[in-house]
Amino acid sequence: MEAKVEEAARRKSVSEKDIEAGLLVKIIYKGLFYMDMELHAQPDESTIKCNAPLHLIHRHRKDRKKDERMRDRKRIKERDREVEVELIRNNANQAISGASSYNIIELKGHNEDVFLCAWNPKDINVLATCGSDGTLRIWNISNWQKNNTQPTLIKHLFNKSSESVCCLDWNPTEANTIAIAYSDGLFCIYNSKGALRSSSRQNSVLTIKWSPRGEHLLTVTQDGFSICTDKRGNTVGQYKHEILYDIAWSSDELFVASTKNNILVYTIDQENPIKTLTGHKGPVKCLAYDNSKTYLASGSSDFTVKIWKENKKEINSLNHDSEVHCLAWSSLKTTSKKKETGYILATATKDHKVTIWDTENGKKLKEIKNNQSIVSTLEFSPNGAFLALGSYDQNLLIIDAKSFEIKISYRTDSPIYRLHWDTLSSKIAFSLANGNVIKILSC
Repeated sequence: MEAKVEEAARRKSVSEKDIEAGLLVKIIYKGLFYMDMELHAQPDESTIKCNAPLHLIHRHRKDRKKDERMRDRKRIKERDREVEVELIRNNANQAISGASSYNIIELKGHNEDVFLCAWNPKDINVLATCGSDGTLRIWNISNWQKNNTQPTLIKHLFNKSSESVCCLDWNPTEANTIAIAYSDGLFCIYNSKGALRSSSRQNSVLTIKWSPRGEHLLTVTQDGFSICTDKRGNTVGQYKHEILYDIAWSSDELFVASTKNNILVYTIDQENPIKTLTGHKGPVKCLAYDNSKTYLASGSSDFTVKIWKENKKEINSLNHDSEVHCLAWSSLKTTSKKKETGYILATATKDHKVTIWDTENGKKLKEIKNNQSIVSTLEFSPNGAFLALGSYDQNLLIIDAKSFEIKISYRTDSPIYRLHWDTLSSKIAFSLANGNVIKILSC
């Protein structure tokens, strides 16, 4: 998340020190993303020549002719709803599931940036999307394909269409429950039919995340305040701390939070951290646990990723050539002499590289340099077979996690914000700055 702001700010000659602490996510969702990515990026890779000055707080009025806007919209609407993209492969054995082509399905409805997309953890036909148009949309893909059934539309409780939906998270065990947060600090819990279960308001929200079994929801604000609630919205705990960058749950009772240089370990029933993990020399931008919740990876601006075991000791430090802003664990381990060794971790850095590591011995398995811009999102498929990468240069790559060969390369019309695999590793969705969501049928 932080990486998106810094990349855009660098292009606009905005120094990080000029951005007031605590306004980071608000700038992401209401500022640079919208103004720079959507308003200026074009499907043909060109950029609008905009003479209007960029303002980081107020709405940007681009100097662009009306007929150009109409022409762009017409071109997007004329595209087919369903097309096919050929696999990049050297021989037939490289095709996933033996297929030679993939259906690409485009979901239209949002009229501004789509920041997030997430498949329902229990129903692989249900996809949630949200963005800067202030709406959450819940799509039933099967019904949409058969009958063009429109998604369930959820708007701001007070009809504030100017407020972006900046966070969403499905409850991992209750398929009918989803939590969202708006840029004005309102966060709500809905069922998949759009019925409101609970709502509350904080200052601008940084992130929301359900615990592993879905018993608790953690909401983190930009001003250094976190609140833990149960599924019904009742407060379980409150925590005051310095500004956070990311959080990750270790269990339903314990979570970690990253700060300027440290990682704080909390239990939900105590206001203050029970432990502090030290070692980083710069802001810790991203956190992720492996599937077993044994190992924690922390990525930092100090060019390192540190691997921690059982929230206690640092067991490895992975050195990079640039700031680390994104992490993803694989469900598989590396093998040596038919014996499993360490878990596999993918990291993305500001120099546009993605590196795949054996975290047991710190060995670099592969370095990927295919992107011309920052990699905004990456994720292994749940079965560990593939790694998907989405970037601001409008490219989606799906890579074989064992051979590291590119299986699919797909160029979109717009920068990619987020991608997400369904739980069966059968398809992937990714959200774009132009307001569309694209789903690849991968089997």
